[in-house]
Amino acid sequence: MAVRELRRLAPIVRESLYDRMTAQTLHQATHRPLVDALEREHPELIIDDGTNVLASEGTGGAKLIYGFESAPAFVDRFPRMFEKLLPKIRRVYRADSVRLRVPRCGCALRFGPRSCWGWCSPRAAATRMRKVPQATQP
Repeated sequence: MAVRELRRLAPIVRESLYDRMTAQTLHQATHRPLVDALEREHPELIIDDGTNVLASEGTGGAKLIYGFESAPAFVDRFPRMFEKLLPKIRRVYRADSVRLRVPRCGCALRFGPRSCWGWCSPRAAATRMRKVPQATQP
């Protein structure tokens, strides 16, 4: 029996912003339809730095969504990318603050006009305060 070659019925679709963000090690993205709408309607609110992406979604207030390849990449690149994005957020959403959630620690930060403050869930705070036992040396 001969093997039939498969034929593509639709053109190849590029990877969506949501797919690029959630494929990264450190990511926080909202629902796919909201990210797709952001990509369509406000491409200026997306800062793309190679594999690292920072964007702002405005449903219920300005929220940062992101995908970074690692925690060190987040620490190194986030401030520069955020500085580029903040004026655009203020222009498009007329927001005086922006929310950032860091899911690994359960914390969130809010950046206001003159301050940055944060809050954590009680469970996350308790987890961070719990002492890690030291490894015993032979």
